[in-house]
Amino acid sequence: MQMTEVVELEHELRVNGELHLRIDEAAEVLDRSPRQVIRYMNDGKLTRVHYDSRSVCIPASEVEALAEELLKRADGDRPGGAPRPRPKPGDGPPREGAS
Repeated sequence: MQMTEVVELEHELRVNGELHLRIDEAAEVLDRSPRQVIRYMNDGKLTRVHYDSRSVCIPASEVEALAEELLKRADGDRPGGAPRPRPKPGDGPPREGAS
């Protein structure tokens, strides 16, 4: 069985030499709530790493990759290179009082 080496400095957490972030730190990087970060872990978008009996962290490299993906989506880039569809005038729900 492989031993997991955890080094926790004042502002840095390394697991087996790789930089990891706590949930609140990942939330700040992603500009999302800690609850959303937990959802990403539950959905398999981020890896949950247990470093003691009650604490988890996430590889910083995965957080950075997801942040880039979210930024691309916000800029209008869609997976597969397809542009985000633009609404046409008149699209959307009808307004009240319109005939």
